[in-house]
Amino acid sequence: MPSNAGVVGLVFALASLLPWSVFAVLAGRRLLVLARTAGDPAGTAGGPSRPGDDAGPAPSR
Repeated sequence: MPSNAGVVGLVFALASLLPWSVFAVLAGRRLLVLARTAGDPAGTAGGPSRPGDDAGPAPSR
């Protein structure tokens, strides 16, 4: 459907942009996460990766 085919063409042209916009949002979120951790080679900028990673030394028995 050509985009210059009136209102129907315009609707189809705009609807075809929806998958691209979803991809752009997902890619942007991932890039923001990568930018946040770029200066931290250990990958610890976001805090512990699993619960309990920052628990400290194990308790003595």
